[in-house]
Amino acid sequence: MMNTFRQQCLLLYLGYKPGTPDGIRGTLTADAIEDFQRDNGLVHDRLWGEKTEEKARYNFGHDIFKPEKTDDTTPAETTTPTTTPASTGTSTNAKTGTFWDEIKYFTRTEFRCPCGKWCNGFPVEPKEGLVRFMDEMREHFGKGVIVVPPDGHSGGSGVRCDKYNATLSGSAANSTHKQGRAADFSIPGITDSAISTYLAAAKANGKIAYWYKISSGAFHVNI
Repeated sequence: MMNTFRQQCLLLYLGYKPGTPDGIRGTLTADAIEDFQRDNGLVHDRLWGEKTEEKARYNFGHDIFKPEKTDDTTPAETTTPTTTPASTGTSTNAKTGTFWDEIKYFTRTEFRCPCGKWCNGFPVEPKEGLVRFMDEMREHFGKGVIVVPPDGHSGGSGVRCDKYNATLSGSAANSTHKQGRAADFSIPGITDSAISTYLAAAKANGKIAYWYKISSGAFHVNI
């Protein structure tokens, strides 16, 4: 069974609003669970049980976002990944004939634009160097690396479309997320100090262009 932090991250990815992932079950998290249960025909008891987790994992596996009404478009058609959330195990991507075949822990969908309505998830492809670096970092720490979903605070994501990027306070119009060169992430179980030390060494060695700490437990990396 997922812990509360993972539940929050998955709910965010699916378009619900449990608040900033912090591993604490509060009212926002319970509300988001109830909304998810109601939208998926489950008993909406506000508890994360086996059936709720099974349905949430299924929806993630088929990229099913919470339906949203918009003024100028309808939810975009999505693709089908074949792994579990948050790079916690070995990737099971089908063979593609691209560098993705050599990526051990991540799948392409983990880097998608999280808007769920303005694009098909990939207005641009994540750059190979970025994905390889993230995979190496996952290997180094031995912990799941989560490409942070939008939480109303950090605006974390992999690639972004123009419209989604424009909704994020403080995001540059020419954000490198729009170029597939940046990702925001967290690594539950690893201290901010350890992550900062690793990223500083990666920059010194020329593996990344720059990095910064977004907030406690959340980082930005750029190639």
